[in-house]
Order: sequence, then C-alpha cells, then structure tokens
Amino acid sequence: MKTLFTFFIILLSSSALFAQDCECILSSGDWTNTDFMGQNPTLSAVGENWELSSSVWLSTELNQVSDTTINTILYGPDQNNSSILMGDCYSGVVNISINYLTIGVSTEPVGDIEFSIYSDDGFSVTSVSVIESIDVDSEGIMTATGNIVGGPSGQVDEDYTLLNLFYENAMGNSFTVLNNTTGEIETEFSDLNGDGTLEGCFLTDSQNDCFTISIDGGSDFTWSLWAGDILLLEGDDSDFETCDCVDDDDTANSLAAMWNPDINGCVEAVPYFISVGYPCDTDLSVLGMTGTIADICECTCEDYEVEEVFGCTNETACNYDETATEDDGSCVTPNIENGIQCDECCVYTSGTWSHINAFYLAGTDTPTISAEGDSWSLSSAAFLYSEEVENTDGSITTTSWFGSDSSNESFLVSDCFTGEVTLVLIFKTLNDVEIVGDIVIKMFNDQDMYFETITSVDSFDLNTATMTGSIMGGNAGNLIMLDSDGDGVGDCDETTSIIETVGIQKELITVINIMGQIVTKETGDLPVLYLYEDGTVVKQYKVK
Repeated sequence: MKTLFTFFIILLSSSALFAQDCECILSSGDWTNTDFMGQNPTLSAVGENWELSSSVWLSTELNQVSDTTINTILYGPDQNNSSILMGDCYSGVVNISINYLTIGVSTEPVGDIEFSIYSDDGFSVTSVSVIESIDVDSEGIMTATGNIVGGPSGQVDEDYTLLNLFYENAMGNSFTVLNNTTGEIETEFSDLNGDGTLEGCFLTDSQNDCFTISIDGGSDFTWSLWAGDILLLEGDDSDFETCDCVDDDDTANSLAAMWNPDINGCVEAVPYFISVGYPCDTDLSVLGMTGTIADICECTCEDYEVEEVFGCTNETACNYDETATEDDGSCVTPNIENGIQCDECCVYTSGTWSHINAFYLAGTDTPTISAEGDSWSLSSAAFLYSEEVENTDGSITTTSWFGSDSSNESFLVSDCFTGEVTLVLIFKTLNDVEIVGDIVIKMFNDQDMYFETITSVDSFDLNTATMTGSIMGGNAGNLIMLDSDGDGVGDCDETTSIIETVGIQKELITVINIMGQIVTKETGDLPVLYLYEDGTVVKQYKVK
C-alpha cells in the first residue's frame, strides 16, 4: 500500500498526466433585490461557494408575442455598484440577465424565472430562480427576495481531479474520503451493492498530504482508484489513512484564545501568531507549555517556514529593516564628531499618488503613476510590464514595474534624492479581485537610491480608470547634512579648521564677532572669528 500511495501523491501533484478534470459546481443561493420595481433597483446574491456584490439595474426589454410578454432585465456594474462575483468557480465582474414570461397586462411571472450570470471573458451559467417574498417599507420602497438553484458552472475546478472508483462484492457498503486537514468530506458514495464503477472528484492538494478513506458495510468489499488506466490505490473493507503531518486544531484554539477567541484551527492560528511576534519555532515554555507552535500545527507551519533575512537590525539606523533576522553590516547611522551631530536620516513625508488608465481600462494609452508629498514629488512614470506569481494559499502576487519612456520622465525631486527612478508596485489578490494585505511601493535607481513603503487605494473612478491613494512616509535610508545656521556649511564642517589645528602651535591674536567687535567671552549662539598670527581666520559656530 505504501508504494501505491507514493505513486498516488506523484500523480495528484501532476494533473497533466490525466486529462479528466472536475467541473466546478455553483451552489444554490439566495438573492435580494432592493428598490424592486423602483427607479434604481440593485441586486445582490450569495451561495455557499460564491457571492455576488451589488449589481445595478441597466435596462428592461419587453418582447410581445401574442398576449405573452418576454421580459428581459439586465443588471451590471456602475460607479457605485461593482457587480463582482467571487467564488470557487469564477471571480470577476459579471452581468446578470433575468428572463420570465407574463400574460396580458399582468406583471406576475408565469413559469420559471431564468437567472443567468455571465462575463465578458466567457464565464456563463444559467439557472432557475423563484421569488419568495416582497416587503414594502414605510416609504413605499419594495425589497424582493428569492433563491437560485445551483448547478454546473461550465468552469474547471483546478483543485480537483476526476477519478474512477471500481468496487466488487459490495453489500450496502459506503466509501468516504475525508480531508483530515479541514475535517470535511470530499467524496462520498453510499449504499453500494454488487460490482460497479463510479466517478468522483478528489482534492489534489490537501488530500494527497492528509486524508482518510473510510469503509462501512459488508466485509467482502474490495475497491481500487484509477486515473484513466493508471492504478492509484486499492484496498478492502479496512479503513485507510495517511498523513505526513498533523494539525492539533483544538490545542491551537486554546492557545490562541489567550489573545483572540475567534481563531478557528491552525490555518487561522499560525498566521495570527506570526503577526503578533510568535513564529512557528517559538518556545512555548514562556507560556508554561512544552514544545513549539510547530509541534501543535505541523502541517500549517510547513507553509510558514522562516528563512534567514539579512539586513540592518539597528532600530536607530536610517535603513532599519524590521523583517531582517540577521544583521549584514549595512546599517546607516548619523555621524557625531566632537559631540556635534553632523547629519541625520533623510525622511520622505507621507503623500498621495495617482494611477491613470489603470489596467488599460480606459483605453490603449500607457498607464502612468505620479506622486507627491510635502518635501518631494515624482513626475509621471509609465507602466513597463507586470509579473504574477501564484502563492500556496491560492492568492496571486502581482508585481508591476513603472519607469521612464519617451513621454514620461519618472523623475524624483526631493531632499533625499533627485534623479530618475524606477517604481515597483506589489500587491496580493484573492480570487483575482480582492486585494489582501499591504500594497508595497518601491522606488530605486541603478545605484544606491532605494525607498520602500506601503500605500493604500482610496478611490477608483470607473469612467477614467483613475485610481488614487495615499503613501506612508519613512526613512529614505540615507543621510543628509545638518546645517543649523543655513549658511551652506555643515555643522561639523564649521569647526573642521579648528579641529585640524589641534597639536599645531599657532598664536591666537584675538577673537571678534561678525560685527568686528572683540569678544572676551562666549556669546551664546552667535558665530565668532578666531584671528591667528599666520593670517588664518577660523569661523566657529557654537550651539548651546
């Protein structure tokens, strides 16, 4: 059995070896129509594995055939209603078409109400819907609710693979595949008798790590799982279980409850622990327990293995990296000479940014980004290219590059740096729509200029595809000279000539102020001039 199981893992990890895929099933759901039959109706809906955000009424078409009217009502997006379908089968902007028949002057639907959801890129599913209730509020606004019958979506579910179950000598047997990681039943056949063949969809990612095949019923039952002509697993009436790792969700919940009682299982607990400073290798003896978090959540922690990150770990440095685990000697800290601070960390103030023609939604012109703060500005930077990487949690990390072209300078002007820069925008999306986590923005050149911070999206104009947001300020990572008196000479350079004469015998003639008056004692913050017999004049500026 072990050899077959190893082969099973290899096959399920390489779905290209067999052509049969599983069709994603859109679950049944419920819809709500606000301002039903009014001036501005909106429609939203939700099912177990999908959700439709608010969609606004676009048009109504009536086609008369004898005394029967074919009603076609269209819903879709506008500036205030995104009309986004998010789910296992599809995620993106959709339109909704509702079709039904009426007789004579009656507005009451006759027969089934056809409910279709479709997109511009080919997604389309048609189902049947019924109206369950219509409520009228005190202002006369009607709200209608109903349900939608689920069914095949026409989309391939890439997480599942279609396998064939062959069985013999069944006497009321059941065959159940349980996902040990989630505790959910992935595939289940019941009341099997005699010999037969069945098809089932099997989860290709988590089942190959940790699953149980449970058999109930007659003792002569035998079975085998096949991918096309390839045997994956076979067995009898005995249960079969394998798990390369174990997540103790109950213990994880108890541990997390010290801070957050809403945590459910290791899948939620591990990223939460990491976010509050307790990575998987945390020694739990500090909490009166034994072992580490990884001992409790073995499977989940495998997805959060921490690698050494080299960088500056000095929190007072201009280029401090909070993600660094090992100091690489790159820290940039202000210089102090003879008790005088010579420079300080240059800081970019918080600012705003504007993204024109985002994602080419408003036309074929090159998308651009510009930004500015109180002490800096970035001229228009042109979109160059983007890269997408799929993460283990199913999310997509997108990295978009912006820089100069024939029409856009991508020029940064600031106290910290002035010159041409490249800009990179990094963000993560779930279901191709929802942005999760921080949006990271980086500015750098081909030498030593580098600045990284986070940004947010504050608004998005669908008509012009203009996106705006704010940028968090922070250390630029480099030093700028301190010049307290604003004379163009650094504070440390003001005293350089005096320091250089230490050890050299020179006779001081007198000390005068800038008015030419002889000075016999310190004069607070005013600069003074030291006159020596060799003709040397040294200006000194004393700061209290």
